[in-house]
Amino acid sequence: MFHRLRRPEKLLSPELEQEYRVACWRRDIYAGIICLAVCAMLLLQALWNDAIIIKLQNSDVFPPPASVASLLFFLRTFSIIYTLALGAWLFRNRRNPSFVAYDILVFIWLFLNTSLIILSETTRPVWYYAGSISQAACVMMLYLVLPQHNLFLRTLPPLLFTVSYFYLYANFKQPPADLGFAALYAGFVIVNILGIIYSHMSHTVDRRRFILSMEKDRLVTLLEQKNRELEREKELVARYEAELRKREVQREKLRTLQAQIKPHFLYNTLSTIAYYCRSQPDQAYKLIGDLSVYLQGAFKLRDEQVEWSNELQLVRAYLAIESSRMEERLTVQIDVQGDFFNCRLPPFTIQPLVENAVRHGLAPLVKGGILKVIAREEANGYYFEVSDDGVGIALEKQIDLLAPRDSDDNIGIGLVNVHERLQGLFDSGLCIDSQPGAGTSVHFSIAKRK
Repeated sequence: MFHRLRRPEKLLSPELEQEYRVACWRRDIYAGIICLAVCAMLLLQALWNDAIIIKLQNSDVFPPPASVASLLFFLRTFSIIYTLALGAWLFRNRRNPSFVAYDILVFIWLFLNTSLIILSETTRPVWYYAGSISQAACVMMLYLVLPQHNLFLRTLPPLLFTVSYFYLYANFKQPPADLGFAALYAGFVIVNILGIIYSHMSHTVDRRRFILSMEKDRLVTLLEQKNRELEREKELVARYEAELRKREVQREKLRTLQAQIKPHFLYNTLSTIAYYCRSQPDQAYKLIGDLSVYLQGAFKLRDEQVEWSNELQLVRAYLAIESSRMEERLTVQIDVQGDFFNCRLPPFTIQPLVENAVRHGLAPLVKGGILKVIAREEANGYYFEVSDDGVGIALEKQIDLLAPRDSDDNIGIGLVNVHERLQGLFDSGLCIDSQPGAGTSVHFSIAKRK
């Protein structure tokens, strides 16, 4: 019960009350302009009534002092000018809220009209009830139309008007003891009671509607936020699924690399080992160890990245096998510069490049050639290069060398596989520089990662 009787402006926090006044500013400004326009018409009518009273000054009906009549005329004229100026100020600032200036100007206007009404009642005859009835209508209009947000400022002027009427009629005028004058008193009391109740209810309902509107906006904002979060979750799920598909593709490419180990490579390697078993057992023993390292790396491929030392060990094992077969036709140079302790790269990245250089670049030459493996640490990454001085690659063939292939029987599928995996992990693939008869260089770079 007491919560419902709270002052309307106390229903909101100071911040929300300020937002409420900003939201209602234009509506209240137009209501204030309407109120001022009606009051200006009533004041103009009161000037006509003052003219009647001035004519009665020399009569025996009601002789008011001339000074009081002159002061009343001056205040009435000033009040009309002030009312019109205040209405013009409100219209000019209808889009620019100025609450402090608005409250001060309205308070001055109310104080001026209160003094004017009280003074005007001292100059009217006892029988002049028309002015009192019009003032009762003005009191009700203040309750219904005047856009005051503070409950005290809304109720103070009408109550002051009513008390002033009661005081004037009880002391300066001789009220007739009839039903009409009692009805005037009762009318003022009823107008104030109804005005206070209606004003309190209307301002309370407006604020509660504002609270509901703010809550609605908050819920809509919350719903939009939840929708955005749901969209982000969907994006995360889509990225996770894409990552899973990407990893599955990587696994498939690793399986392709495993399948690329040709049976004739194993046959040739085993034949070489068998040849050295009789003449050079130590060399045969070493080749068996190199083959074990090679097969171990080839058949235990994982989709995660491996350390550079593991990849280099696999490359050395493969080159040791090929050197035993090609003997003096193959010269290997491995140059590693920098700190590769934190370097990790996809498995079977360098070995396919070395294998292609040996098989397709140097093996066709009768005298063989030189194979270089370069690994160099740079400021923001690592640089790798495999080059040979073999037969080279024709320009028209270089264009299709890194194109996707459906079968591992095609020459160069190892390069394609490495190229696609590097692009998927580091957004940069292989680069091929080659000229027929001048050798081939295949290089790539990867960024450092924490």
